[in-house]
Amino acid sequence: DQCFILKVPYCNEATTCILRKEVSKSRLPLKLVTTSGTTVTDIVKSKVAPKKICDCKINEHNIPCDVSHVVYQATCRHCKDHYIGASGRPIIERLQDHESSAKIGNNRQTIGDHLMTKHHQAILGT
Repeated sequence: DQCFILKVPYCNEATTCILRKEVSKSRLPLKLVTTSGTTVTDIVKSKVAPKKICDCKINEHNIPCDVSHVVYQATCRHCKDHYIGASGRPIIERLQDHESSAKIGNNRQTIGDHLMTKHHQAILGT
């Protein structure tokens, strides 16, 4: 059996545990390996700040909203479940996709499916 190595910068033990659990749940032939040295935070902070200053939630965390090629964690505001994703696109665009998916109940995307399955009444306001 062929196994692929998913090499990610070390952030902290809690994040590593979450990543390992998600990799295990995926049932893909992956082995998670964390690397020392440059951290995810270092990579994000090293990116050039966006030309246009905005007041989006991403910038509240000192992360440029136009940064791309990232691994990110989204937390459900209803139950605090976590979703870990990756995108080569600007992070603001990907998060807008997730918000749109949730609003329209798109169950073909993980976050939209989670909201429709576990929080249907909260979404519809009933």
